[in-house]
Amino acid sequence: MNNRTISEINFALAIEAGRIGTWRRDLSTNLISQSAITSRILGHGDAETVIPFDYLFTYTHKDDLPKFGASLERLIDSGEPFDLEFRVWRPDGKLRWITIRGKSIKDGTGKPIEVVGVMFDVTDRKQAAERFRLLTEYSPDAIVVEVNHNIVYANPCARHLLGMTEHAQASAASLLDFTSKASYGAVVSGYKSISEDMPSSHPLDIQIKRADGSLADVQAVFGFLFWDGQPATQIMMRDITPLKRTQHQVQHLSHRLSLIVEGTGGGIWELDVPHKTFAFSGGFSKIIGRPEAELVTTAADWHTMIHIDDVDRVERSFQDSLREKVPLYDCEFRVRSGDGEWKWVRARGVIVEEDGEGRPLVMAGTLVDITVRKESDELNWKHAHLDTLTSLPNRRLFRQCLEYEIQKSRHVDHKVALLFVDLDGFKCINDLYGHDAGDSLLIEAGRRIKACLDALDTVARVGADEFVVILSNFSRIEDIELLCQEVLRSLSLPFDLGKSVSYVSASIGISLYPLDATDAEALVRKAEQAMHVAKTRKNRFSYFTAELDESMRERLTIMNELRVALSLNQFEVHYQPIVDLRARRIVKAEALLRWTHPTLGRVSPASFIPAAEELGTIIPIGAWMCRQAVDFCKRCGPLFGTDFQVGINMSPVQFMTDVEECDLPSHLAESSLPGERIVVEITEGVLLNGSPKAVERFNGLRSARIQVALDDFGTGYSSMSYLHKFDIDYIKIDKSFVQNLASSHDSRAIVETIIAMAHKLKKKVVAEGIETGQQLDYLLGAGCDYGQGYLFSEALPPEKFIGLAPSVM
Repeated sequence: MNNRTISEINFALAIEAGRIGTWRRDLSTNLISQSAITSRILGHGDAETVIPFDYLFTYTHKDDLPKFGASLERLIDSGEPFDLEFRVWRPDGKLRWITIRGKSIKDGTGKPIEVVGVMFDVTDRKQAAERFRLLTEYSPDAIVVEVNHNIVYANPCARHLLGMTEHAQASAASLLDFTSKASYGAVVSGYKSISEDMPSSHPLDIQIKRADGSLADVQAVFGFLFWDGQPATQIMMRDITPLKRTQHQVQHLSHRLSLIVEGTGGGIWELDVPHKTFAFSGGFSKIIGRPEAELVTTAADWHTMIHIDDVDRVERSFQDSLREKVPLYDCEFRVRSGDGEWKWVRARGVIVEEDGEGRPLVMAGTLVDITVRKESDELNWKHAHLDTLTSLPNRRLFRQCLEYEIQKSRHVDHKVALLFVDLDGFKCINDLYGHDAGDSLLIEAGRRIKACLDALDTVARVGADEFVVILSNFSRIEDIELLCQEVLRSLSLPFDLGKSVSYVSASIGISLYPLDATDAEALVRKAEQAMHVAKTRKNRFSYFTAELDESMRERLTIMNELRVALSLNQFEVHYQPIVDLRARRIVKAEALLRWTHPTLGRVSPASFIPAAEELGTIIPIGAWMCRQAVDFCKRCGPLFGTDFQVGINMSPVQFMTDVEECDLPSHLAESSLPGERIVVEITEGVLLNGSPKAVERFNGLRSARIQVALDDFGTGYSSMSYLHKFDIDYIKIDKSFVQNLASSHDSRAIVETIIAMAHKLKKKVVAEGIETGQQLDYLLGAGCDYGQGYLFSEALPPEKFIGLAPSVM
């Protein structure tokens, strides 16, 4: 391989590395031979190609075509090297900026025979230049660009600041032409401080002389860049003339300020900036609570007196002032006084002396004790934003936090989950033990919920027994569900209220942003709707669904209609037979409330009973139902036997009420019906807390010889202790266990255990929800005493029930 071959290879590699295309035009055939890179630039593929010269004219941008064609032919005829820039449309529809450089080759007679040259794609450079132009044209800062100390560009702000015309821009040598004598050296040093390796200078305060002769103070930053491939200097300037004027005015006022501050109990300080040493007045000493002899004199020592959480902020604010990023130093922070206590102070100051280069030499200012104001501000903030009982965020702060998370999610594209947590059974505990015990439970409940969350999550108390949780730090729906399970588990643990132990559960509603709602108010409303769904079965969580909007409207309708339903005689009591399983004879009945509305039709008890409890209308409705049941029982005695009983469901709200009209023993006395003919059915939660009020109510029933049944046994807390503490007559097995007898070994085991335990404790067992003969046979085999369900009969109006007598089921 000879030297020429090596040179050709090196040249080819250089061409390839630089993405430079080559081309040759044969003037006799008017064909252009182009290299692979040229083909790639023009969008003709990656191979060497030959195209007609007229092809270029076809795809040249119409605005560039006249200049391109005329210039090219003229330059070819002249034989001089040429350099043209124009736009071409590629076959793929993209518009590219192209630069071609070339020279014509002539024969021995001086006639051009071919043209050779190179081609560059300069689109990126053109686009970058346009971006630079747009940025600088609309920049609030003055920007000039110089090449070889000649201004080649000045944006509108620079032309205004310097008082330049378009002609002046073209003729101005450099920024030095606009520099005052006092700042000439600083500007020269600015030029010298930058290079390709050091592309930016520190900000320099200089004084310029405008074209009209007026002076202006500016802050300038020198930068290195390339302009059309040449090394250039960019100078960015900001007019700080008003700031400088203010600083001079402040200097004149500083002495008067000192006199005023000393007279109001404040302190004066002065800082020697280069040496970082302080001098203080007597008022300063009094504020700090240290003798003047003990006052620190260096900035480093002063920092040791500042609270560690405030040091960085104080230093940052101080440095901003020294660098004149802000006109006045103003900072509030804590310092340790002579007695060891922390005091809040406010320090303010200004630069009162500078050197010839504008560097600060002395800063002076005041120090004021603001401890009382800070403590008052903090107290006011807490009252406005924190729940006074739990110290958790209140509704106001919660709404601010939720709005913030929603706004943030719109920018960073993440979801927000809102959990609405309602405590089940809290009102009962409040009634049983009083408000102090209820408050203790709420405080502990808030603490438990917070302990389940990450540091970035928020829990707030927004109602008596209502909490909300804002989740933004989750990636999967499963994360939300795991958290809900943890919250439910934590809240189901016993609450030690001092004199007693209590239990609650929780119902959680979940809504998601932006899936369910696009604003905070709707997100809260939909989480609350989902909570009400969860509350129908308690101790669980539920997601919002679109159907819940309709459900909530139905619920509001039900609550409105409930207020007048009793007075309009829309309620009636139906009775479901309870059968002695051995004798197959009806021996009892359970009274069940039914509501038929003229337009809503038959309303499910699962819908209106919780609503009645929430409204408080359950009290008069329950009292009416008790009277109906007592009268019905008295009527059935001659038909079904003198031992026939009627069971009446009593909610915790009814059980704990002091309203006289709900006094069941009084109803019995008025009707002359023996107390043992009535069975009050209550859930486990009523007795579980064992409060004095619950014991009093229970004993009142027993004194009237009214019998008691535990309803839905096995689905709640199922603590065995109250079975010994309270004289209970019947245990009712929940229908969920009965329905699964045929398919679930666990259900069979639970039923057998309940029956065996009840009999050991000399209590009778009633099985609910018997629907098949197979279930009946199993219950008989397990020794169950009584049963009810559709296998025997649904709940019937009084007259139809009486029609069953005497009957063997």
